[in-house]
Amino acid sequence: YVRGGIFDRVQLRQNDQAISFRDSDFQRLSDVYAPGMPRFREMVIFFIREHYHFDPGTPWQLELLVRRQTGPLDSVFTSFAGGYETPARYLDVPPEPAPVPASDASGSSSGGGSSSGEPPVAAGWLRGFGAPEQQRPGGLGFDASGALWVAGDVFGAIDLGAGALTGPGSGLYLAKFAADGSTLHAQAMFPADGAVTLTLSSGLAVDSTGAVVVTGWLEGAYTIGGEPLVADELDVFVGKWDPSGAPLWGRRFGAADWQVGHAVAIGADDAIWIAGAALAGFTAGDVEVVGTGSTGIVVLRLAPDGTPELGRWLGDAGDQEAQALAVCDDGSIALAGFFTATLTWGPGVSATASGDKDMFVGTLGADGEPRWLVGYGGPGQDVASHVACGDAVVFAGSVTGPASFGALELTPVKQADTVLGQLALADGALLWAAGISGPEPQRPGGLAL
Repeated sequence: YVRGGIFDRVQLRQNDQAISFRDSDFQRLSDVYAPGMPRFREMVIFFIREHYHFDPGTPWQLELLVRRQTGPLDSVFTSFAGGYETPARYLDVPPEPAPVPASDASGSSSGGGSSSGEPPVAAGWLRGFGAPEQQRPGGLGFDASGALWVAGDVFGAIDLGAGALTGPGSGLYLAKFAADGSTLHAQAMFPADGAVTLTLSSGLAVDSTGAVVVTGWLEGAYTIGGEPLVADELDVFVGKWDPSGAPLWGRRFGAADWQVGHAVAIGADDAIWIAGAALAGFTAGDVEVVGTGSTGIVVLRLAPDGTPELGRWLGDAGDQEAQALAVCDDGSIALAGFFTATLTWGPGVSATASGDKDMFVGTLGADGEPRWLVGYGGPGQDVASHVACGDAVVFAGSVTGPASFGALELTPVKQADTVLGQLALADGALLWAAGISGPEPQRPGGLAL
């Protein structure tokens, strides 16, 4: 690993999230005294931080990326995954709840409500997709007709309603569903060498023409729109498909170490905005994206044809990552994520963390210049994971310790609470904040206006 960076050869995966480790998350051991334990030449304890909301009672996987030398200058990488499930004897499982009696069909009204005065249930649909291996959604968006696009990553195979999509290694999938839930289109892309990789889809947006844009990060070699995308290590990828699902183009941005795309949004004239993070600077087309932070926030703007037009590195100390991105009514860009130490975007635009990790929300102009930045948090690890924007900025996130949001005081009962807040678009002033607390960890899963 690179000091200040992540261990890029080992990670955990639970449910829909990957859990990575930094140099501050491990401790070497000289010896362990446990009966029957095998002997190891090296031993290390890895710490899973609270903001991952790891549940030891839920199955998880250990993923190890191994390099094998195949020649003087050539090598191949192979990923090995091992699943683990806590033995039942170590778990206290609550009893099954009593079944709810079925409703009397004769009490239903023709309008969809009931004689008891309950509100009518809106019509909708629900579909599930699965296979013996792993499938994960990474982003979704609607077009003007109400059709739903979904992108994600898959290992092995997946059937999205149009037949099985199979391939070797770690793949990316893209599907389109009609307003009634029927499948209109489905496709998948797998690596050229069939390797198991850390490739992941993390965001999707639909432009005014109905074309769909997907971002995330690549490891290995993939092809989008006839363009081979070969990552150095972990690189940002952006792909665009027309309304029928035909690939238009693919782009890869990165260099040494890792660069990842976390979110995508569509701006004026169908410009494409990408937000994420990087461990080292890189070049996107003719645009240089460089900075001095250990891990920096990265913002890119691409033309509709994928040409890079603008790039910014935000942050000059500690670690900071943008987790979410939205375009506001006035054309400005709202960002949300986390930072450590002091986060500075420009003269008079900065925030200082009060704990191990604080959340931030801020805006940039359509020209990429910083407008304002605010930070919230306490002694724990706090992250703003979602943002939406119209004539005001709305954010959602989680806190793992006592934290203040204006008059709102949150003290998580167990591991994490969710916070939802609204900020003035002009200057970031807090308009209101609300918390969601309970006996179990609370974490937001999505946000929309």
